[in-house]
Amino acid sequence: MSVYGINGGAISYANEEFSQDFTRLSLCVSSNTQQLIQYVAQLQRMVSQLGSSGDNQDLRQRIGQSQHEANSIAKETKKHLTELKHQPTAETQTEEIRRKVQRDRLMNEFMASLNRLQSVQRDAAEKEKESLHKAKIRRASSVEYDADMTEIRLDMPSSNPYTTQQHGDQIVEDDVDLAMLHEREETVRQLESDITDVNQIFKDLGLLVHDQGEVIDCIERSVEVASVQVEQGTEELRQAKEYKAKCRKKCCYLFIIILVVLGVIGLIIGITLATK
Repeated sequence: MSVYGINGGAISYANEEFSQDFTRLSLCVSSNTQQLIQYVAQLQRMVSQLGSSGDNQDLRQRIGQSQHEANSIAKETKKHLTELKHQPTAETQTEEIRRKVQRDRLMNEFMASLNRLQSVQRDAAEKEKESLHKAKIRRASSVEYDADMTEIRLDMPSSNPYTTQQHGDQIVEDDVDLAMLHEREETVRQLESDITDVNQIFKDLGLLVHDQGEVIDCIERSVEVASVQVEQGTEELRQAKEYKAKCRKKCCYLFIIILVVLGVIGLIIGITLATK
């Protein structure tokens, strides 16, 4: 984009566009953070049902979907924060400091919601692992029981249709249980993957804050230099005022002395003329 023009017209236009980009990105980050907070609250309610009477496959699917959507929002928000960081420096130090305060606020709010998301993800993973462990124990006990029943059935007449049907139903049930175990194992792996994704976002944000801190340090140093210069100017002005006040006092004293001398001279002249 061109940044030339009479009286900085094009430059002013460019700065205005950059300012609009900053505002747009800030609004996106704020909106996404609010959505993330809502997802976390929703996940907390669903995760609290794991291991209870309301625990079922549909619940786990909804938890997985909500976590996937929450992670997508988190990644998008990190991208917006990175773009905010790379926005051109504002025209004035005052505006740059204002932006810094806003970036810090957005960053803190987002990281707080990200912490809560990671916490509920870990809670879900722990509960799912515990539930999976119990299911595997039940599965092992069931397999052992089925083996015993198979031996019993082998000793029974093979022509018994009820026994044959029961054996077939048990095989189907075992296959379903095994498929569900595999599905729950995949759910645990996905939960752990989501947690890893959030950890990576934290690392990226840490680097972003570090880089941003160096820029802000430069700005703060400039502000400190400006403050020192202002203090020096104030001190010089104070000294000038004191010097001016001293000069006025000296002038007043000199004027009084002159008046006294003139009065004495006038008195002497008056007495001299009177004696003649």
